[in-house]
Amino acid sequence: MNIPIVKIGNSRGIRLPKNLLDRYQLSGSIELELKDNHIVLKPSPCVREGWAEAFQRHASVQEEHPFGEDIFPEDAAMLDEMIGDDMIQI
Repeated sequence: MNIPIVKIGNSRGIRLPKNLLDRYQLSGSIELELKDNHIVLKPSPCVREGWAEAFQRHASVQEEHPFGEDIFPEDAAMLDEMIGDDMIQI
């Protein structure tokens, strides 16, 4: 396919035919890569793609430390002493 490079403001660009955009599901923005002396255009990945599934997997796992281990476990006794009996149990 041969398409012209057109002037767009002070820049240059190309216009992609609608059937090409539809065929490759290109809309909104696209990802452009320079690879092996070629320009590769592909759909932009959804920023939060897969997040819902990851949250579901995480929510289904019973963990002793759901937010991770203490960063400094050696400080646990000192923190327990500082908090004392004022710690709120949820």
